[in-house]
Amino acid sequence: MQTRSVISVFLVSVFALVALPAAAEELPEAVWAGSSARPEGGLPDGKFAVYRPGRPDAVAAWYGSPTRRYGHGILGDAIEAGSLHVAMRNLLAHPAGQ
Repeated sequence: MQTRSVISVFLVSVFALVALPAAAEELPEAVWAGSSARPEGGLPDGKFAVYRPGRPDAVAAWYGSPTRRYGHGILGDAIEAGSLHVAMRNLLAHPAGQ
């Protein structure tokens, strides 16, 4: 039952957001080290989420394209994400990239 919940949440996320690839070179080095920098063009209260900070195979993700098109305000404010960005520091360092 837990697997179905995870899949449902994933599907809702896929349909609600457009995944946009981002170039790792565009991110400040401090992001890769795990700093609490705010993404340019991100949500007003947004931050980077970094998997494996400080490593050559780090992955960063953040929500961007603030929008008011979702009128429900269900997450506590009227501004929600219109895009999801993901950047890989070094694609060749990942098993899928080898």
